[in-house]
Amino acid sequence: MSLISNVLQIFRKPTQDTYNPQNQLFRNNDRINFIINQENVWILWKKSYIKINCTLEWDPLPANTTEEAFGQVTLINNIGPFLFDSISYYLNNTEIDSVDQVGLVSTVKTYLCFMKNEFEEYQSLGWTKNLNDQLYTFNPRTKKFSLKLKLSQMLNLPFTYERIMCGTHKMSLVRSRTDDNCYVSTGVRKARITITDMNLVALHVYPAVKIQLQLLDSIKKNRAIPLAFQKWEIQSKDLPDAKTTSWKIQTIQRVERPNWIIVFFQTERDFNSRKNSTHFDHINLQNIRLKINSRYIPYDKWRLDFTKNYYEEAYDAYTEFYKTYYQKNRHQPFLNYNEYKNSPLFIIDCTTNVHENAFSSEMDATIEIESSENFPIHTKAYYIIIQDRVGSYNAISEAITMFP
Repeated sequence: MSLISNVLQIFRKPTQDTYNPQNQLFRNNDRINFIINQENVWILWKKSYIKINCTLEWDPLPANTTEEAFGQVTLINNIGPFLFDSISYYLNNTEIDSVDQVGLVSTVKTYLCFMKNEFEEYQSLGWTKNLNDQLYTFNPRTKKFSLKLKLSQMLNLPFTYERIMCGTHKMSLVRSRTDDNCYVSTGVRKARITITDMNLVALHVYPAVKIQLQLLDSIKKNRAIPLAFQKWEIQSKDLPDAKTTSWKIQTIQRVERPNWIIVFFQTERDFNSRKNSTHFDHINLQNIRLKINSRYIPYDKWRLDFTKNYYEEAYDAYTEFYKTYYQKNRHQPFLNYNEYKNSPLFIIDCTTNVHENAFSSEMDATIEIESSENFPIHTKAYYIIIQDRVGSYNAISEAITMFP
């Protein structure tokens, strides 16, 4: 049964409607808004996307300089989300969902939630099988390329919420302040990316008459429409010149119980065109644990040694995430054991490793990090905390309630 059938059971064929942005310039730091004011339209955001057309320009070769010395430019994997600093979704003028550092969050989602054998469908999204290959849609003669940015990869709501929605909608994106996270240069050559066109392609779903009447009847009765999804929130901090550190992530209320915490590191990669923004660094990590009040996750310390390729515990936690998140096995993780070393994600699973009693009405959560040597300078630690977000909205009064 198709996804749409699961949503409505009976309906006439859905259509895709294209919406233009409110502004026609997409420069660095610009805010780009898409607004849909058709309140009688049902939209399935999980199957909607943003289509963009771009031009890549790079510095011309100076006199008496070789191409090899000046450098070649290659667009990175998952380039589309890295073109933006943030994305937000508003329903009835209320912010429902927002993601900062959307390039990093969507990259982590891909590594965790998709399989290598699904790779073909990601070519139009800006992924290549060989991480050093140029983007498949890039035309070297015209220096133009196009991308399809799935909202389910950029936002939280469409990633897990599979139902149609009604009301007034706004998608708001903020263009990145530079394009240095979007390409890799083998030398000093710099590049710029110009977005020439952007469109929001929203999937409109038209229920059959019987279903439509049932929906309208429920709406007229002023019934609240449940709205639940999982929020992926990213935070970062600079690591000190030390072998160990602790990171108090936040004081968590019971209603905000974390499901997973994903930790990763990058050394001199932020807005550095000499390094790939979609790669992460292992920083010779030996152990990482989450302390919630007096309890540790995992209970036993890891004894990792990336110099000897001893990181089985971390890789097992990475592969187990998919099984726990989707409640099913996957045949081929996106990153194999060797690839994982170049982009390690350290998974702390709070869904199965902590007894319910450990989550008191209020709790302190601290990440403890230990390395075999001092952390490299200019290293940033990131964590993504995955939590349930629940609420409801009313189609008539337009009232919205969200927790947390």
